[in-house]
Amino acid sequence: MTMHLGDGWGLDKILDELSQKPVEGFTRVYNRYTRSVEEVKLTLLNKISIALSDEAKVKDRTYPGWSGYLPFFVYTTATGGNKVMLLDYRHGYRKRLDRHTVLE
Repeated sequence: MTMHLGDGWGLDKILDELSQKPVEGFTRVYNRYTRSVEEVKLTLLNKISIALSDEAKVKDRTYPGWSGYLPFFVYTTATGGNKVMLLDYRHGYRKRLDRHTVLE
């Protein structure tokens, strides 16, 4: 299930959507690329990786207009005193996951 939050929704709405109970066996995350909340299934290895390093590769994805696939990661960040699960691909030469810019 995906809920598009659009550009007019603020951090409070995102946090509210992320706090809703997900379908059993899934985790609610904020997809930074689509700017939507969605539910992803995390494996035991993913959960261990997140517990140890705050990130885990979940799967390769492609979107309209892309020429290929990129690996997407679920990772955690703290914003406004809340721990948030994000979904995104690595950016730039250093392949960074942007933990400090939730709404950009």
